[in-house]
Amino acid sequence: NGDIVLKKINTIEINDLSFSYDESKLLLSSFNLKLVKGNIYCLKGKNGDGKSTLVDLLSGINYDYEGSIFYDNIDIKSIDMRGVRKTQISMILQEPKLQRLPVKENLMRGLNDVNEVDIQDLCNLFNMNGLLDLEDAQSLSGGEKQKVSVIRGLLKNSDLLVLDEPVSAIDVDGVKCLKTKLKSIKENKIIILISHNEDLLDIVDHFIEIR
Repeated sequence: NGDIVLKKINTIEINDLSFSYDESKLLLSSFNLKLVKGNIYCLKGKNGDGKSTLVDLLSGINYDYEGSIFYDNIDIKSIDMRGVRKTQISMILQEPKLQRLPVKENLMRGLNDVNEVDIQDLCNLFNMNGLLDLEDAQSLSGGEKQKVSVIRGLLKNSDLLVLDEPVSAIDVDGVKCLKTKLKSIKENKIIILISHNEDLLDIVDHFIEIR
């Protein structure tokens, strides 16, 4: 972990990136990519082709790669990436790990300066207000858990928003709401989407093939 404090992310640049878990399979080979704030990017490829691995690498979770990754022209190996993940990266995952706590506490856990109005607005958008006071978030359905993950990721208000199969269990209306929200906030974010849901892809600005 580096010591440069980064408070904003405007660009991410990946140069000649190669990565493998073992010598038998090279997941990424001399991969190049530039991500710029104001765009929605979709990573495409078969399962196991390295889409989630690429996200791990560019978020500083794994440094065992060849090549370089820059945030605003600064190598991430020089950046305090723990701090960046805490404040500037939001991850919305297919299978969120919720605590046996009220839904509202799950939404707010680890987040600073959460606005009550924002919570209400997002819960209204995703039709979740009636579940805010539920005592155990583990009792939610799969789709409701995904909505909690989506709302929490949006509440964090970070510069880099990563959505990894975020709507696999969400209803059609929920997908429409997420699309509307992403379009309204993309100007101030870099948004990376991994999804096989065709209904979600018409808002994407750039498709990136991972082979």
